[in-house]
This record gives sequence, C-alpha cells and structure tokens, in this order.
Amino acid sequence: MQTDDSYQRLDARVMELYREQNYAGALELLTAEGPRYPGHETDVTYLRSCLAARTGDYGLAVAILERTLEQGTWFGEMLLRRSPSWQPLQGRPDFERVAAACLERQRAEQAGRPPAQYSALIPEGGTPPYRSIVALHGNGENPGKALEGWRAVTGQGWLLAAIESSQIIQSDGYVWDDTQVALREIREQYAALAADHELSADHLVIAGFSMGGHTALRVALSGTIPVRAFILLGPGGPDPEEDDPGSWLPLIQEARARGGKLRGYLLAGQDDEITAVETQRKLADLLTEQGIPCGFEAVPGVAHAYPLDFGPIIARALAFVA
Repeated sequence: MQTDDSYQRLDARVMELYREQNYAGALELLTAEGPRYPGHETDVTYLRSCLAARTGDYGLAVAILERTLEQGTWFGEMLLRRSPSWQPLQGRPDFERVAAACLERQRAEQAGRPPAQYSALIPEGGTPPYRSIVALHGNGENPGKALEGWRAVTGQGWLLAAIESSQIIQSDGYVWDDTQVALREIREQYAALAADHELSADHLVIAGFSMGGHTALRVALSGTIPVRAFILLGPGGPDPEEDDPGSWLPLIQEARARGGKLRGYLLAGQDDEITAVETQRKLADLLTEQGIPCGFEAVPGVAHAYPLDFGPIIARALAFVA
C-alpha cells in the first residue's frame, strides 16, 4: 500500500502540470497512478474529471463521475455548481443526470449521519496531563486527513485530536461554511475530548488548514474553547472579503480585551494560489501589532497543501507558541 506521503508527492506533481496547463499530461499521470492510493478515491475522481473537462473531453469528465457514483463516490451541490472546471458541463443532460443523483445521495446522507465526533492520536510514551493540539480539516476534507496532515506533532509528545464537521459536501468530505454550527460542534467535541483525556490547560493549541485554519482563528479569538495558541496553515474562507486582514480586527480586539496570553503562528505555502502569501503575512503582522504575537513563515515549494516535510516546520511553530 502506498503511503499518504507518497500521495502528497503525486498530488504535487499533478498540480505542477496543472499550473503549466498540461492538462492531458496531468490526467494521464493521475489515471495511471491514482488507483495505487486507497483512501484517496474521492480526490482522484474529482481531479480526473476536472482535468478531463479542462482538455475539452466533456463526455469523459461526466463518465468518470458516473462510474464512481456507482461505486459510492459523490459530490455535493456546491462543488457541482461552483467548480470552475465543471462550468462547461452545466446544463448538459448527462451531467445533470449525475448531478441529480449526487444531490439525492447528499440529502440522504446528511439526514442519516450520526452526530459528529472527534478522533484522537495519543503520543507514544506520553503521560497525562497531555499537551494537546486540536486540528480542523480543510473544506472538502475529513478528520482522517487532518490527523495525517498534523501527525508529526505526536512524535513531539503532543496528543493530536481532529474535530469533525457535520456539514457534508461529498462522500467523504465536510466543510465549515456555517460558522455557528461549526463553533457549536467544536465546543461540544472539545468538551468530550476533555472528558475522555486529561489535558494540560497551559498547552492547548488549535490548528487548521485552509477553511479549517480560518475557523481555528475564529475559535481562538472568540474564546470558543480555552486555547492558549493557534497554528494556521494557508487559512482562507469561502468569501474573499472575510480574508481581508482588517475584517478580523473586531475579533482581535475582543480577544485582547479578555486578557490572557494568546499567541499564534501562520504558515503560508510560497506557491499558494488560493490564499495569497502577502495577505497571510499582513494578517500575522496585524495580530502582532494588536498585542497577539504571531509568527509567520512562507514555506518554499508548497502550494495550498500540507508540506511534505512538515515535522521541522511544526517544531518551529510550537517553539514559538508554546
């Protein structure tokens, strides 16, 4: 079985070809190598269909979705209607048939899914009270991917817990778009985590990737759970206006007024095309100027993804915040 780290390398190569607009090459690579990575079927399906659409082969793009729908993989309304690569498919009878089947599956699974719950990794040889990191997955991801993304912290003696959103967007992916629902679920799952494990009150960090990072910052600044620090990787929300650093000022001032010693660390992929590096740098500067020390690091060779060699980077972030 191929490792998650190997899939990250494949994904990085596919994205490199995509940026070069070599859509046919990226599709060929992913079609050949994608099946070797169990657990990433949804990612592979989505990318293959998007790449097929980018090459102009709309029939293949729909056929990929049809085949995987039969195997249980589906995509929700937001992805179906907003994904740029699928815009040429809108209104095609074959695509609309697949979309209708996907939306029916989405409604059924949203109605029938059990309450969201956290997953945790206990550091080997660790003893309570645990230093702990609560991680939020990115939009379209799940707790398993958050655990894989931040797993390096367990080797440094930290308990790692991944919080799950109930807002389902695809067969194995969830989002944080409804802020009030997200904050309530994070509060509830943290309470369950604290009841199940003895946690150090002085060493509680919230972390998040992409929209998970955006939500993690809101959690930290609003005091939703009693974190002492935050680590954000490529934070960004669905609304570009919300990513304006100045839009965070009221919450930053609210956090400062509560007192405490909140600290943070912001990580940006140098090649991130989704959340601009300079925007993230300005956010870190604003936090620091407003009395919440926030380190900043632009990671070379990384786009909107977890760095392949994340361990040393996380160690630097923890040294700053903890």
